[in-house]
Amino acid sequence: MKFKFFLIVILGIINAIVIGIYIQKQGFSNSVLQIKELIHKNKLVNEKILKGTYINKDEIVKEENNEDDILSKPKQQIKNRDNIKKEIKSDIYIDNKTEIDKDINNKTENVKKDKNKPISMAEFDISHIVTGPLDVNCYIIGDPKSKKALVIDPGGSPEEILNICKEKGFELESIYLTHAHFDHMLGIYGLREKTEAKIYLHEDDAALYRMLPLQVKFFGFGSHVSTKELIIPDPDVYIKEGDHVMINGEPVAKIYHTPGHSPGSVCFHFEKINKMYTGDTLFRSSVGRTDLWQGSYEQIRNSVRGKLFKMDDNIEVYPGHGPSSSIGYEKTHNFSV
Repeated sequence: MKFKFFLIVILGIINAIVIGIYIQKQGFSNSVLQIKELIHKNKLVNEKILKGTYINKDEIVKEENNEDDILSKPKQQIKNRDNIKKEIKSDIYIDNKTEIDKDINNKTENVKKDKNKPISMAEFDISHIVTGPLDVNCYIIGDPKSKKALVIDPGGSPEEILNICKEKGFELESIYLTHAHFDHMLGIYGLREKTEAKIYLHEDDAALYRMLPLQVKFFGFGSHVSTKELIIPDPDVYIKEGDHVMINGEPVAKIYHTPGHSPGSVCFHFEKINKMYTGDTLFRSSVGRTDLWQGSYEQIRNSVRGKLFKMDDNIEVYPGHGPSSSIGYEKTHNFSV
């Protein structure tokens, strides 16, 4: 027994020495980054983000500029949507409309609010619905004074979006996309059919935007999406870092370019109401997958840590999927980056 204990101690010391030598050769910061990236990849695999299908990153063409080739790989068939919800229960992609609606009308409980910065919900009228085949959080934000409104990420349900605007007396004047993945765009056709709302998108996602039909086919949702939903006009305005979200010609939110989940991913920070809409860049306790077309873990890490985590802890975070959070909460609980 004593010999076995002594042997275990010796082996532990040897392992510690080997690890120390490796870290010294590789560089401590690089080793930590590699370990974090490995943890992030494994988490994506285990949770099967995006409703349950993990795609081998090595099979994906990321830097291809040829539009005909961007969506040609991988050729792995995506599981039928009817079986997805039965097989997968992701902490990120959950039906959580009630919780988010509650957070929109109340202050986030995770972070103590600064008493010197009261939040006035009178600034905007905000509605939230869950839309489309992948349960995208869609936000309708209206200005009670001008009666103008915008929608962020209409992933479907255009009739419901328009009904909300009608009930509140708002005119929908703009559609802002956090990125150009299909699940965030399936409501565009219906909205443009009934309104003249302008479409705003970062230009780095222009290629993905034009390939909406191929994206839907790639993910196996062709039978769940009507042909007309795939016929959408080109974006009216290409946005960039430092631009502002506008309502009735007035700036209401600052735009941050946060690539990683996609090349043109952006976040919208509404400073007056202390809220930020992060799309699929930042989720509660996680970040968006980076194994799709031109995705990059290094970029999303830099976007989150280099931009979002440098913002005020009190900012409330409303992501493209799942429950809301706050910058302060994510700084201490998000180990994906």
